[in-house]
Amino acid sequence: MPYENAEQYPESTYYAPAKPGSRVTIDSVNGKPFDLNAKYTVVVNSFQAEGGDTYYALTQASFVHDTAIVDADALISYVKSMDGVIGEEYAAPQGRIKMVEEAVVAPEASEVPAAPEEPTAPEEPVVVPEEVKPEVPAEVITNLYKVVAGDSLWKIAQKELGAGYRWGEIYEANKATIKNPGMIYVGQELIVNK
Repeated sequence: MPYENAEQYPESTYYAPAKPGSRVTIDSVNGKPFDLNAKYTVVVNSFQAEGGDTYYALTQASFVHDTAIVDADALISYVKSMDGVIGEEYAAPQGRIKMVEEAVVAPEASEVPAAPEEPTAPEEPVVVPEEVKPEVPAEVITNLYKVVAGDSLWKIAQKELGAGYRWGEIYEANKATIKNPGMIYVGQELIVNK
C-alpha cells in the first residue's frame, strides 16, 4: 500500500498520512491478541518520546520513565555482552511483521477510547529504591578530569579509559554530582577510576 501525504507538519519536512491507520495494524502483542482497551508499555528513545520526527502521539503517554540511557550506548553494551556476535536466532525474519497489499480498515472513532484529561499513574506504581551511595575511598581515585567544551561522558571515557562504551563507569563514580549523564558542564571535575 503506497503512502499518501496529507498536510505538512508544522516546522517540519514531514507530512501527515492521508489515511492514518491504513498501513499498519497490530494483531498481537507478545503472542497475545491485541486489546484496544488494554494498557501497553511502549519503549522508545528519548527523541521519539519527546515528539521527534513527528511522533507527537508519543508525548501523550499517561506515564513516562526516562532511564537516561543513550540508545547507542545500550546497543553497544548489548552487542559487547555477547562478545560482538549476534546469535543465529536473529539471522532470519521471525514473521512478526507482515506486509499486506490492501488497506487495513481503521477502527471506528467510537471504538477508540478517549485520552484521559489528566495523566494517570500506572496501575502498579514503579518503585525505585533509594540508592545508598558509598563513599569512594581516596586510594581508588586515580584521576580527576576537568570537563572541557565539547565533552560527553562517551568522549571522556574514550580519552581516559580507552573505550567510549565505558562511560557508565564514569557516571557510576560521579552519580552524586551527575544527575543526567547527558548533561555535564564545562569546568565540572569528574572522578575517573582507571
